[in-house]
Amino acid sequence: MIKRVLAFGDSFVQGGGLNEDNLIHPESWPFKLGEKLNVPVTNKGVGGGSNKLAIINLMNEVNV
Repeated sequence: MIKRVLAFGDSFVQGGGLNEDNLIHPESWPFKLGEKLNVPVTNKGVGGGSNKLAIINLMNEVNV
């Protein structure tokens, strides 16, 4: 059973292009997935981010 969505990544995760402010957007795909699964979402997307940054952020989040 999925309890929540925790999304890391670049502007596609963040919702870049959906707004002008370069902020996390509530219409980004992680939130849409959370709606479908009926679970809370934590979106850690970073505009201009890389795969390396996503992995570093993930490791920091789970204290690896």
